Amino acid sequence: MNGSPVFGGVDGGVLAHPDLTKAANPITYISAKSAPTLFMHGTADTVVSPSQTDLVFQALKKAGIPADRYLVQGAAHGGVYWEQEEVFDIITNWFDNYLKR
Repeated sequence: MNGSPVFGGVDGGVLAHPDLTKAANPITYISAKSAPTLFMHGTADTVVSPSQTDLVFQALKKAGIPADRYLVQGAAHGGVYWEQEEVFDIITNWFDNYLKR
């Protein structure tokens, strides 16, 4: 969906293929059985807009699923911003909270 047929994609954007869009959208699969979810997104991500994780985060919260979302200031889609003690602490504390119950 939304890619060049030359590379195995399908012509057209998300509005051209609502069935494929729905199947690719993680919000489609949120249910009472969904797992707690941690989102971490860089504010300088040019690959995936931070608004995308917010959409899923809000849908999980609306469904009553535990979810947390953190924005890492200045971080891109990867790189050294993710190798900070503060980031590691958030991840470690989140896992401790949900896996050590």
